[in-house]
Amino acid sequence: MQESATGEVAARRERKEWEMIRRGSGRWQLEKRKMEEKMKRDQINDNYLDLIEKQRLYFKTVKDFQEECRKNEILLKKLERKQ
Repeated sequence: MQESATGEVAARRERKEWEMIRRGSGRWQLEKRKMEEKMKRDQINDNYLDLIEKQRLYFKTVKDFQEECRKNEILLKKLERKQ
């Protein structure tokens, strides 16, 4: 009877150890996935910021171009008046 009880205790202990290993592995996998998702999010955010900067540059360039066109029109009108 003593051997049977000892065997049951050992079996329970082994099940607990396997459960702890399984939980640890699951936790590690969750942390790994969390880090991967964070890296993806950071990369998407970096791409977004790059696009925002390109958009700002585009709008500034268009505004500068429009201003130069306006100046050119003024100069053309002055030139036409002189002729």
